[in-house]
Amino acid sequence: MGHADFRVAGRVFASLDKEERIGSMKLPLEDQARFVGSHPDAVSPANGAWGAQGWTKIVLAAADEELVGEALTLACELVRRGSTAPSSKRQVSTAPRSRSTRSASAPRAAASRPGAREVDAYIAACPTEVQPLLERIRATVRSVAPDAEETISYRMPAFFLDGALIYYAPFKKHIGLFPPVKGDAAMNTALAPYRGPKGNLQFPLDKKMPFGLIKRVVQARVREQREARAKRRR
Repeated sequence: MGHADFRVAGRVFASLDKEERIGSMKLPLEDQARFVGSHPDAVSPANGAWGAQGWTKIVLAAADEELVGEALTLACELVRRGSTAPSSKRQVSTAPRSRSTRSASAPRAAASRPGAREVDAYIAACPTEVQPLLERIRATVRSVAPDAEETISYRMPAFFLDGALIYYAPFKKHIGLFPPVKGDAAMNTALAPYRGPKGNLQFPLDKKMPFGLIKRVVQARVREQREARAKRRR
């Protein structure tokens, strides 16, 4: 066919175009949505019905090694299983993506909400050394936005307020925080060492976690949502 492909049990799970600039991989649909959401400039569903079947295009020059490696692992496992179900091989929990019903209970009752229980299970499935960091980030978001709805979305813990407020997830060498936050000049300077692909934040696991800075990020995201809501009303 003029281009390389990669197979497991005789079935193609990934391929390269002739110029080896674009990789095509068959992903679980939920992971396809997660990658497209977090790396929109690098990842997109394949054209037509192929994309709806999980085939996903990744522009290699715009993607980092970690993204491509995880996508290849998921694609290989998916094709080997012959299923479009979410993978069970990720480092973190495979709790289903869902949005819990908004509760009017006080913030201290948050752990009793369905979405919070899913996040409990997610964190419990993470490496032991990462769990306290995730719980601290979780508590930081709650302290800033006590009315935010906690849930699992795109297979990551997330908080929703006026739309998606914050996603966070552990990776091999860092904890990622999404989506990108704009912030003021001082904040942008403070965040510069942690900027990853597309402006998303990557906090290294081998360094002290800057929880104070993470709190400022959450506060900035809340302000962004309030400003967007006010603009819509106008």
